[in-house]
Amino acid sequence: MSTPSAPPANAVPAPAVGPAAEESQVSSLRVLTAVVEDHPGVLTRVAGMVRRRGFNIQGLSVGPTDAHGRSRMTLSVDAGHAEVDQVQKQLDRLIEVIAVEDLTDVPRLSRELALVKLAVTGPQRDRAVAGRGPLRRPRG
Repeated sequence: MSTPSAPPANAVPAPAVGPAAEESQVSSLRVLTAVVEDHPGVLTRVAGMVRRRGFNIQGLSVGPTDAHGRSRMTLSVDAGHAEVDQVQKQLDRLIEVIAVEDLTDVPRLSRELALVKLAVTGPQRDRAVAGRGPLRRPRG
């Protein structure tokens, strides 16, 4: 009869799975929004500053605001609260940045979009379109 052996010292632990693991990953995702001047290179400077601090940008969205010459950048950053405070202060120091706000604890609607191009025709197309699943959650 054999006894179970201990894992090697250099073994990588298996990633956690399940709802608790998903919750811990989501809880470290912070959402920042910045109103910036609409000039060439501002996106590069902001993204570069976040990258130099060692943070991974999970999501980035940029669009115009109602004010002429201003854009709003929304960044999802994988970091803790203290680190995001530091990023916020560093962003405020950039000349092109007008205002920065942490929206992590503010109720919001988040959506993702996937664009898919299918190269099928006839019955295959019908089957592919039917299998796409619901586009929106039912309201309840």
